[in-house]
Amino acid sequence: MDMCIAAKVDGILLEFLNEEHLEDKINEAAEKGIPVVTILNDSPSSSRASYVGINPYQLGQEYGLQMEGLVKDMEGPVRITVLLNDSAADSNQFQIFSQINNLMVTSPHTAQHVKTEAVRIPSTGAFESEEIVWNLLQDSSGAPM
Repeated sequence: MDMCIAAKVDGILLEFLNEEHLEDKINEAAEKGIPVVTILNDSPSSSRASYVGINPYQLGQEYGLQMEGLVKDMEGPVRITVLLNDSAADSNQFQIFSQINNLMVTSPHTAQHVKTEAVRIPSTGAFESEEIVWNLLQDSSGAPM
């Protein structure tokens, strides 16, 4: 950010990852007439000019279409497992899963033989996530997609 401000660039595009003092640098750039656009992660309390994010509804639909294309010609039961972070604060990931599931149950190509499931992966233990994934892969009904 310091180099961009010193170079008096026309604008700055960045992903805000909550780094220390980054909001101050965004504000400094804005004060000097350099518009800053945050992408993917926002900094709403800064003086950024705009924010460009991902709509989880549309993202889930696109993922669902991709999965439909992969599994529509498969025979027998197909199990799709979506791994979700256990963070209660992030409803976006559940919206993505909901749209994937919605497409799978409503598509004539997948409704009869595809089952989707969401598995929340805890972020607390050192090996909990690995154990959950291992158990999914060792499931007697076969590994999920």
